[in-house]
Amino acid sequence: MTHRESVTSTEFLAITNRLTDLLAESLHEEHAPAATRLDRLAREARNYITNNAGHYWLTPDAVAQHLGCSKRTLERALHAAGTTPARLIRDTRLDHAHQLLTDNRNRQTIHEIATTSGFPSIAAFNKAFRLRYRVPPSHIRDLERSSATNRTNRPD
Repeated sequence: MTHRESVTSTEFLAITNRLTDLLAESLHEEHAPAATRLDRLAREARNYITNNAGHYWLTPDAVAQHLGCSKRTLERALHAAGTTPARLIRDTRLDHAHQLLTDNRNRQTIHEIATTSGFPSIAAFNKAFRLRYRVPPSHIRDLERSSATNRTNRPD
């Protein structure tokens, strides 16, 4: 019995159409300009980093391995977007941490926020946060909490 005999004609047609589409897509990508391939790679890297930034194991090497390219190719793809793999990972983690710090419903400690955001240590988090925002994380949290208190205490 061949595989052709084990599927219906409708299923066989759907499978062959999908295989044809995949082959055409693959051939198109092979002949696409390098810039197009690098743009696609940069988009995929951003998506992967956004979805995994909270994991401590996320490194430029891990991103390149997941995307099936060399670290150098990943660097070239992100260079066109004005960043590097390490900077994109750090900035994505900082964006997430900042969001948690300014969310008044969030009751995590700063150490927990650092860990949740993927930083390997509180020291690494504090250093990166101060470099980007020019203030310690506690300052951002205190500002947000005091402004929230002021908003709730205002007379109507």
